[in-house]
Amino acid sequence: MTEGGDYIKDVEKYFISLAGEGIMLSSQDYALIMDYRKREIPKEVVLRGINRAFTEARAKDEKERMRIRSLKQCSSYIENSVIEYSPVKERKISEDKDGSRTGIIGETTAKLSEFIKGEEKGNVRDYYIGLRQRVLELDNASEENALGRISKLEVECMEEFFNALPGDERESLTREAASKIQGRGRYMTDQALGESVISFRNEIIHNRYGVRYLFGYDQG
Repeated sequence: MTEGGDYIKDVEKYFISLAGEGIMLSSQDYALIMDYRKREIPKEVVLRGINRAFTEARAKDEKERMRIRSLKQCSSYIENSVIEYSPVKERKISEDKDGSRTGIIGETTAKLSEFIKGEEKGNVRDYYIGLRQRVLELDNASEENALGRISKLEVECMEEFFNALPGDERESLTREAASKIQGRGRYMTDQALGESVISFRNEIIHNRYGVRYLFGYDQG
């Protein structure tokens, strides 16, 4: 897992990049982050819960999004993300006698195989195939490490999916993602702004092209 200081800093930075406008975390918010770390919840799970809170708020109303002023308001979404991961986290990684993977890696590759079978769009199917191959190449890391590494592979493959799109589509997606940040961008560092644009862009890609998440969000 990410070391303590980076864990807290990364969660804080991600939340502020979405909330913007000079928002500062409270002592209660920091206590929440430390509790997530103590519970050994992967950082990626916390970030996904935060993202879901803002995504649903934006879907309701821009003013509703502006009401998210503390991490505490995202806590129910984070806990839902934890629940979605928990059945996977409790399994141990091993290999069956026939050499097939079990545990987190096995479950993930099995899920991707189902995605591949049911996908008709060629570029989305290729995305699943590529992601499945990379997951299979992971060694038998600990459960905690496997979750984080699979999440990073998902992000890497999404970046490749985006880069394979025609140039005009990439430009359109980037403009649309940047428009969701609006005036909040002036309060962000260049790095936070770039990460926020990518986060919004990936959400748009998942919705527009029907690319399914490995953990959470889509209900299929």
